[in-house]
Amino acid sequence: MQCLWALADEYEDVVRILNDGEGIAGYELNVSCPNTKCGGIAFGSDPRMLSDVVSAVKKIATRPLIVKLSPMSPAFRDGARCEEAGADALSLVNTFVGMAIDAETRKPRISNITAGLSGPPSSRLPCACVGSREGGEDSVIGLGGISTAEDVIEFMLAGASAIEVAP
Repeated sequence: MQCLWALADEYEDVVRILNDGEGIAGYELNVSCPNTKCGGIAFGSDPRMLSDVVSAVKKIATRPLIVKLSPMSPAFRDGARCEEAGADALSLVNTFVGMAIDAETRKPRISNITAGLSGPPSSRLPCACVGSREGGEDSVIGLGGISTAEDVIEFMLAGASAIEVAP
């Protein structure tokens, strides 16, 4: 738990530094990263911690705050807690936890055992998260495996008001 609160302080430190930067339109607070030992996914899975971290960062942010949620947590369905804490928008959703095992060596192919599954084949999963969300805010950014214009249209039809595309 100590590790998590230290990480929360780091979110605030980064935003303080970025507040002085030029050309920054907003901040995406990733509370959903499944790839770290003491990672952000814990914030997105614990309602109190999620609210506390979003609220603390929003108090110091001088630009819009977007909260990136995990599909591994029920929090993505109801963004009300993030909205109440001050989030200007939600990013739905980060990667799904995946695993690959080498059949010959019988060992995980990933040193961390599991990692985030992403890319075009996974786009149906985040699109379903956008479409199944409960809550009223209009600022939902769809992301995850989007690589074609048809993907963009599908996410918009599912309820996304904007799209994020990663290289």
